[in-house]
Amino acid sequence: MDLADDVGLARRFHQVRKGSRTLERVPVNASYAGGKPTLREAVKDASLVVVGRVTKAEFEAFAGTHLTVEVQSAVKGPARAGTSIRVWMGGGPFSDLEFKAGTLAIYENAPLLLPGDRALLLLEGPLPPGEYYPESSTGLYNLEGGVARALEANPFGAQVDGLPEAAFKAMVEAEAR
Repeated sequence: MDLADDVGLARRFHQVRKGSRTLERVPVNASYAGGKPTLREAVKDASLVVVGRVTKAEFEAFAGTHLTVEVQSAVKGPARAGTSIRVWMGGGPFSDLEFKAGTLAIYENAPLLLPGDRALLLLEGPLPPGEYYPESSTGLYNLEGGVARALEANPFGAQVDGLPEAAFKAMVEAEAR
């Protein structure tokens, strides 16, 4: 991807979310591991699959963001509804090079969730100290207005993006059996 593509992506991403948060969102220029090729493989390889709401975000300089996620329903793994889990995500607030303005660094393969966001998460881990992390490109599905939203980099995203939340969750549950 060249600089023109990076700038175009930044503009497109910022336009999609403009007004929803206070910091400008900027994609991190990095290479990512490809996602799982199918929903079946993504669910099979996940250690934990939950539907949850982010209740807290703790930003650690140059180390990413630690989220507290209230589990609303558990599909696979040791989590239970009504409990909370810890999730690590790359990105977070960063200063520009002159320390005059801030941006919200976003990884395309797992855009940062913020308090209040709901998602269906396919998580790997846990890492010490007990934090999980989303599968690259196939581990995060925003749940907005009763609809599941897949990431652009998701290899099977076109098959699930825009599905009603209940229908998508039922698909994931069927793959977890």
